[in-house]
Amino acid sequence: MKNKLLKGCSFFLLLGIAVWLLPGCLERPRNNPFDPAVNRAPVSLELEPGAEQITLRWSLNQPLDDFQSFRLYRAVGSPDSFALYLDFSPSQFSYVDQDIQTGRWYYYKMSVVGQGLESLPSKTNRAYPGSGSYWALEDNGYVLRRLSYDLLHVSAAYPLFYAAREWAVVPGDSSIWFTYPQFTNVISRFNRFTGREKLFYPEGIRNVVDIEYNSLDESIFLLDRDKSTIFIFRNEGIGEVIPLDSTEIFSRIRFHRPSNRLFALGNTRVQAIRLNDPQRPRDTIPLRQNYRGKDLDWEGAGVYLLCAAENERRSILYRISATAAPEDSLEVEGFFYRLRVGGGASRYYLAEDLPDDDQVVQLSPDGSRQLHWPGFKQVEDIQINPYDRSLLIVDYYGNLLRLYDSQGNFISESRDLDGNSYLYRPLRVYIE
Repeated sequence: MKNKLLKGCSFFLLLGIAVWLLPGCLERPRNNPFDPAVNRAPVSLELEPGAEQITLRWSLNQPLDDFQSFRLYRAVGSPDSFALYLDFSPSQFSYVDQDIQTGRWYYYKMSVVGQGLESLPSKTNRAYPGSGSYWALEDNGYVLRRLSYDLLHVSAAYPLFYAAREWAVVPGDSSIWFTYPQFTNVISRFNRFTGREKLFYPEGIRNVVDIEYNSLDESIFLLDRDKSTIFIFRNEGIGEVIPLDSTEIFSRIRFHRPSNRLFALGNTRVQAIRLNDPQRPRDTIPLRQNYRGKDLDWEGAGVYLLCAAENERRSILYRISATAAPEDSLEVEGFFYRLRVGGGASRYYLAEDLPDDDQVVQLSPDGSRQLHWPGFKQVEDIQINPYDRSLLIVDYYGNLLRLYDSQGNFISESRDLDGNSYLYRPLRVYIE
């Protein structure tokens, strides 16, 4: 009996010792990054590229009590050319690399040095410095993101009260105005410096599908498709209502500052409203039969109207004069649906619908195809960077933004380190 009791006590004693030692054994690989059995880097590295520098920030993935330094490796142009770049003290967690040039890729990875050994390096991170950063609006997205020039790094992500539908960015100011889905009857003003959002409930709105900012008097134009009406929002309330042709379906508005006119794009016509006249007279521009209004853009004194015929697979690009009459027209083969005018009206960038993937085409003033960029599901926005004339294309169903240099060469697209797209149904992008 005594032996059985001793054996039982010994068993529970050994079990208790094992339970006491087990956590230490399990934690050993986590706490010892220099153990050959550990296959996880103890440090993570993040980059924030700018026009003339790349800011590096790093953090430990686990507590480390005794190590000598952080070791940084860098490669230029190719990830195959890594070399030791710098060592940092255990108390330093950021560095600004100013030994860079624009137009080149920079690759970085970091390890921890201690106990005469070196840990596994972090995941390789890369950056392509350039001028400008981007704000990206996603369809029905509850988050507004600010992206780096190379599209690889999210420098800020701000939550929104509702899922945004359209926006109007105020240049040179902190404000972005948002509209929201049908029947929410709400718009908001977002401060991109503070990340704060203020909601407004304008009386009478029902289905606002587009929004524009009037830089002359700081009012906001709201296009209500269900009511065929433009509401003018000022001083935190509706100040004026402009009815449109109730027999037409309008989808887009553009404010042309040089002529102080507001253009409303419909399926079969365009209405140009003269805002400098209190009576708000409008000029109507009918479209050719079987052609549908697709997009509006302006540069300088010129307003450009894109319309297209799906069955004929042909498009017409009009330049509208100060008297709201088509001044010039350019008829081209192909069914185009998005327009961006750039380079002093010397280049037209258009999204073309194709049986498989769509493409963006650069046209000369005479309609000649100069460049093309294939492989898009549906192009929702095309922007030209004012700093370096690079081209930014928004692919809605592809869930991507793509960046090309001024010569048309591909630079990058919006994916994380693992190659996954972090955007969903992007709609618009703003370059600042």
